[in-house]
Amino acid sequence: MKYHSSLLNQYIDIQDTPENIANQLTCKICEIEETIIRNIPQDVVIGKVMDAEKHPDADKLFVCHIDCGKAGVFQICTGGENVQAGIYVPVAIPWCYLPVPKLQIDPRKMRWLDSNGMICSKTELGINEDAEHHWIWDLTKDFSDLSDKDAGTPLSVKYPFLESCIWDVEN
Repeated sequence: MKYHSSLLNQYIDIQDTPENIANQLTCKICEIEETIIRNIPQDVVIGKVMDAEKHPDADKLFVCHIDCGKAGVFQICTGGENVQAGIYVPVAIPWCYLPVPKLQIDPRKMRWLDSNGMICSKTELGINEDAEHHWIWDLTKDFSDLSDKDAGTPLSVKYPFLESCIWDVEN
C-alpha cells in the first residue's frame, strides 16, 4: 500500500527526512519497500493555451501557442488529444530537465514546425496517482483557483503539496 506524505501530514506533524521516516517505520512498525520523492522542476510552469490547431503536416499533432507569463509565449507541438484553447497546463519550458522520463526539453522541429517546450502529462511529472490518464494534464479540471496571473508561475510554487514523498508499505 502506498502512503502519500500530504495524507500523513493531515494527521501527524513530521519534521524529518523521508529516508529517516522510512527507516523509523521499518524498525518500529512495518517494512517500507520503496520511498519515492517527487520534485517538480522550477522550469515547469503554468501556461494558458491561447490556441490549438491541427498540425498542417501531421494527423495526430496539434500546434499550440502557450502563454507562460514572464517566461514568454511558446509555440509547442503536442500529440495530446485533449488540448484546447483556454485551459491551463503544465509546461516544461526549453532547457528544462524532467527527471522521471529522464528527458531534456530542447527546442526542436516537429514535422517542420518549431516546438519550444513540452506540455506535460501527470506521469511525465512523476504524478502516478491516476497514471491511466496519459494525456496532457488539464490543470483546470483539478484546480479551481487558476487565473491568468498564474501564467509563468512554477507549478511547484503554486501547488507546493505536489512536491512530496510516497512510501510503499508492505502489507
